[in-house]
Amino acid sequence: MARDRPPPGMVEEEMIALQEEFAQLLRERKQRIEAMLRTMEETEDAEGVLKELTILVHKLAGSSAMYGYAGLGKIARKCQQRFLQEGERLTSDHAVLNRMMGGLLEAIGESIETGPDATL
Repeated sequence: MARDRPPPGMVEEEMIALQEEFAQLLRERKQRIEAMLRTMEETEDAEGVLKELTILVHKLAGSSAMYGYAGLGKIARKCQQRFLQEGERLTSDHAVLNRMMGGLLEAIGESIETGPDATL
């Protein structure tokens, strides 16, 4: 029995649609990260916010390359490593956290503007 194959071009069209959905997700994640950074300054539960931020960055690191945003995924992984290395220090050293996340936010913004950086 022959395997059914999608018509030529269908896979590319589906990937473009998925990348567009991911770009929208990036916009939402960027806004969420910005909100969490503001919350870190104002909350008693900085550890809880940092944990949520760590999870969000972990997800971003894992999904970016899959959608053709390898450069963004690499930056998110570097942030993830810093979370693992510096941990709780980041709850009190907001300047370091803001610099680190500022670089990630900039990379997200650039990725939204320029689109995927790899062909799949």
